Amino acid sequence: SDEGAAIDRFEGPGPRLALSPEALDEVLTCEAPRGDTEREATILLVHGTALTAEESWPRTYGKVLPELGWRTCSVTLPERSLGDIQIATETVVAAVRRLHRRHGLPVSLIGHSQGGLEIRWATRWWPDLGDLIDDAIMIATPNHGTLVANVLCLQTLVGCTAAVQQQRPGSAFLEALNATPLDARVDFTSIYSLTDDIVTTLPPDFSPAVEGAANILVQSVCPLRPVLHIPMLTDAVVYAAVLDALENPGPADPARIPARTCLSLVAEGMTPGDFLLNTGTYLPALLAVAGNRADDEPALADYVVP
Repeated sequence: SDEGAAIDRFEGPGPRLALSPEALDEVLTCEAPRGDTEREATILLVHGTALTAEESWPRTYGKVLPELGWRTCSVTLPERSLGDIQIATETVVAAVRRLHRRHGLPVSLIGHSQGGLEIRWATRWWPDLGDLIDDAIMIATPNHGTLVANVLCLQTLVGCTAAVQQQRPGSAFLEALNATPLDARVDFTSIYSLTDDIVTTLPPDFSPAVEGAANILVQSVCPLRPVLHIPMLTDAVVYAAVLDALENPGPADPARIPARTCLSLVAEGMTPGDFLLNTGTYLPALLAVAGNRADDEPALADYVVP
């Protein structure tokens, strides 16, 4: 039927998606809840720049959330999320629509680093998503850019990838993204660290902080706690904030994080081995960034209007 065809094409309000159902089948992976408890939501995990879902999630949130009763899915973005973020976002849009239609449950999203930008771009330009999404949780996301991207792109002999260009402070992509408020129908939480080695956070302009979101600085919960960019995915305080957002109405509230959390380095359900293996993904990420180059920031899509 025409209605069935529309669902297969992931049609809905907003820009038409070029992604096919078959392409989504190849990059969307889901795991059913384990045990007797099943939560009334589906979790979608969105990885960061130069990584894949397989590198980011099996030893982190993909490991622990199914044990707590959440159906947990992840997407692998094209080109190791080194290409145009606007194109990569279509995978997130299609995945949210499919998961909501399939299970009839709200979808909560967790995005690491660039993954948070895909989440924001999706809710910015595809208006139906606001009714399908409960929480949007960003971990170490460069909402206003990162100086590391400037450093990479200023190496004019080799240039930098499209996604890195888009994450430079003041890029056309970020200017368009931040031109309007967050979708008020979605509970946004942004979690970040002063010691992040990739998404640098320099006062008074904290790049990951976004007006309209619950902005949680790790060191405001546990002073002097050192947490780097990729290890944010195994950190106990970050995990406590994520769970607080998922388990309570509204975004995360740092006042609900127990003080004893500061005594733990690795999140509950994760191990020191998980921390080490996850930290090891710096290597493939750095190799991927070094091996892919682009000259200019991609032009804004035709649907982007002032």
